[in-house]
Amino acid sequence: MSSGADAQVNRRTVIVGTHVVEGYAKGPAVQVVQPERVSLQEGTDGHSMFKTNAYRSAVVTLVILASSESNDVLSSIMIAGLPVPVQVKDGNGRTLISSPRGKLTKFSDIAWTDGDETNTWALVCSDCTTFVGGMPGATINPDA
Repeated sequence: MSSGADAQVNRRTVIVGTHVVEGYAKGPAVQVVQPERVSLQEGTDGHSMFKTNAYRSAVVTLVILASSESNDVLSSIMIAGLPVPVQVKDGNGRTLISSPRGKLTKFSDIAWTDGDETNTWALVCSDCTTFVGGMPGATINPDA
């Protein structure tokens, strides 16, 4: 069921637990941020080496309209305080981020305005499997 979502909602699917999140706000409504996995360590002798960590975490941030029923589901998950599976899939391409355990960091901050009201939810996720893929049939224009 749509909850006032913009027309681009089909470009991504976010599943939290068993719920498909709906009612995204316009603009950057879904963001996934992961820590750097490789860093460069330089010594005073001029030599350097790469350091790779095993971190496979991510923070998934969702911005949804206040009218979306997904707020009810996310609030219930926050009240339960239990980790849930989280999946973010690009509907136009092959990008997929999946975690068996994600937890909401807090309830969304609340503000009432005279315009479109949104709620921002952040899930910290562990043991993420990430694949950033392209879009089938997309052409690359080097002049763009």
